[in-house]
Amino acid sequence: MPELKEARALYSTWREQLRSGPVILQEEDEEPWGVILPYRQFRQMQEAPTSHPYITRVPGRRGGRAVIRGTGITVALIARLYKAGDTIDEILESYPHLQPSWIYDAIGYYLDHRDEIEREIQENRLEALSERHHFTVDERGFVHFLASDELD
Repeated sequence: MPELKEARALYSTWREQLRSGPVILQEEDEEPWGVILPYRQFRQMQEAPTSHPYITRVPGRRGGRAVIRGTGITVALIARLYKAGDTIDEILESYPHLQPSWIYDAIGYYLDHRDEIEREIQENRLEALSERHHFTVDERGFVHFLASDELD
């Protein structure tokens, strides 16, 4: 299988080159036709920058909602905790991998974009989710999905 050996050799070459940055794909004396990027760089390119240094949005990730960069923790979650009266230290106890500056930035983002984040919070309340996804929750906390003949 010479093709497999060639592919492995090419992969090894690209992998080494990727350690120093993107690999540009082109034939001799022709325009480049492609680029191979390290995954981390590719992810950063997808991020939509915000005016808050620790907050980002990535289309297709977490529904495009504002998150603390690199964590997947939504600003709406931090806002709910903040509104419930949790202190920064209490939030850090629950999420020890976060930094205080990240939490302050998430709260700042919430305060700057209150309508948007409040809408997210409302959309993710149990009542809204159960209506949207057709389920009920009984008194013991068990979720029951409605059969198609029970839907309105």
